Amino acid sequence: MENLFDMSTFEKNFEDYKIEGEIDKYTFRASKKYMISSSIFFIVLTGTAVYSLYKQFMGLEKMSAIKIILGVILLLYVIISTVVLVGYKLTVDKNEIANSRVRVKLSNVKALFVKIDKVKGQKFERVLEVITKDKKSIKFILNIDNPLLFLKLVEKRSGAKIEFENGKKI
Repeated sequence: MENLFDMSTFEKNFEDYKIEGEIDKYTFRASKKYMISSSIFFIVLTGTAVYSLYKQFMGLEKMSAIKIILGVILLLYVIISTVVLVGYKLTVDKNEIANSRVRVKLSNVKALFVKIDKVKGQKFERVLEVITKDKKSIKFILNIDNPLLFLKLVEKRSGAKIEFENGKKI
């Protein structure tokens, strides 16, 4: 299992990685490991919500509006999160990086950093931070299939050298 905080090994793997048979447009999806771990969480939430609603509607538990509302909210959360997870797509074209929310022109890239950063609450992830010439900072989480290919493509097509930052920032 790969250690998230072992940036020296990741950097060495990046340096050794070679692009074979390069094409104009690449599409990267969420990694299978990330999808499986998220799916387990979603299955537990779905089971909890369905079991609670089942007990109420079968008369095994006193029916409560708040329990019904919370059960329905949990189910909606799982459905929406699953759609977002399955639909996640990060593309690298000849001249831009794009996902569902942001597009970055590779000609506008000033600096690239790979680091461990806080992304959601207390969760740390490996991210690519793109600094544009107009000093905007855009972060792409590297929970994708083949992050080394993604990083090599971005480095090559932007002309900026990727710098690796070791350790986590709190």
